[in-house]
Amino acid sequence: MNAGEKIAWAELVISLTALVAAFALYPWLGDGAAGAFGLLGLLGGCVIFTRGRGTAVVFDERDTEIHQRGLRIGVFTGWMVGFMGLVAVVLWCVSRTLATAPVVWLVWLVWLQISLCYAVKGLVEVRCYRGAEHAS
Repeated sequence: MNAGEKIAWAELVISLTALVAAFALYPWLGDGAAGAFGLLGLLGGCVIFTRGRGTAVVFDERDTEIHQRGLRIGVFTGWMVGFMGLVAVVLWCVSRTLATAPVVWLVWLVWLQISLCYAVKGLVEVRCYRGAEHAS
């Protein structure tokens, strides 16, 4: 397993863990369960997989292409979820004749958007790595 695939697996596992933890804690903590999204801070640790050893190549053109594809699809999915979520919040508030949307909903929407972006990115990259024909 090369560095790119390790990063993809880490992104997938960390983002799904944050999502599951937040929704699992919601019945007990209410809106405080959004603190579980702090697990996304572990994504910064993925840089340890890019540590080179000597003159070894860490990323090649194939890894870069897979990363760009995953990033493109992940960001697209995150933005669409965010956009549709905002539309749903606005329509709900209008139907209830509320002047403003509850801030806590918007905070949850942003965290969901970020988590889904990394989850989809990791999933796309893992599928690309696992579905690729290996030369060896």
